Amino acid sequence: MDLHNFGLVFWFFLLILEVIIGTLTNAFIVVVLLLGYFKKQTMNESDKILIALSITNICSSLVSSAAIMILFMWPWIYSHSNATFCIFSLTIFGTISMVWLTACLCVFYFVKILNFSSGILLWAKMKISNFVPWLIFFSELVSLCWTFFTMLPLVTKEQSSGNISSLHSVNATSDTNTIIFELICTAVSLPLMIIIITTFSTTGSLYLHRRRMEKNLGASSSLKAHQSVVWMMIRLLLLYTLVFVVQILHFSGTVAPLSFEYCLNYFILFSIPVAQSVLLIQGNPKLKDKLKQISLVCTTADGTK
Repeated sequence: MDLHNFGLVFWFFLLILEVIIGTLTNAFIVVVLLLGYFKKQTMNESDKILIALSITNICSSLVSSAAIMILFMWPWIYSHSNATFCIFSLTIFGTISMVWLTACLCVFYFVKILNFSSGILLWAKMKISNFVPWLIFFSELVSLCWTFFTMLPLVTKEQSSGNISSLHSVNATSDTNTIIFELICTAVSLPLMIIIITTFSTTGSLYLHRRRMEKNLGASSSLKAHQSVVWMMIRLLLLYTLVFVVQILHFSGTVAPLSFEYCLNYFILFSIPVAQSVLLIQGNPKLKDKLKQISLVCTTADGTK
């Protein structure tokens, strides 16, 4: 095995490792929150979004792992346009759904943390519990519709499997693929703008509120909890800004297939479910405490051996 082939095999195992870790960490979020619901028969509205987002991350990881395994083990499958079309559609849907659900989570925290004196935002704050299921439904519906519109040019114009596969760089000289590239950028940029606006608004408002609290009473426990949430929003914003840049590089066709930049792009894309689950756990006291309990049990068990 030459050095190039060894590097590709190592890259393949790194991607599969990311998928396994991402699946486990997101499954941890889902299991912990569902067990809490079964015990108390109630669920926080933010937990509903976290469950939907984690399930989407799991499905996206599994689709990505299936795509990369097919590329390495059964590449002939990509000669069938239907299989390639299906994998590409699921990949696009998973990416768009993750960004929109993250935007919903930021909108929820924006409405819950900020204080509104009047207007539609005050009404939304009072009704946010009723809106959350609809926000999740809207996110999935938009993701599904945008995936349909993204794939529509491939339906109307026959493409080779190499051009429509998510595992190959898109040929930017094709008018059809240019349209697809623009649709993907638009699909990601819209929720990213929502994340930017809600994050900056929440950060600024919380900063001013903290200054007032420190002058009068000092920092409260609720203020510290809000600060933890805001830091999570900021980190999610940085994560999805990176995702947006990588998506542009990948689908623009500027990166040669199986080059170092190509492999690095995929390494970053595959790490998104892992990174996001870590950020969600850090920003949620319930998940963080449960993880500490599990770590303590594992440490105690190792010490008794």
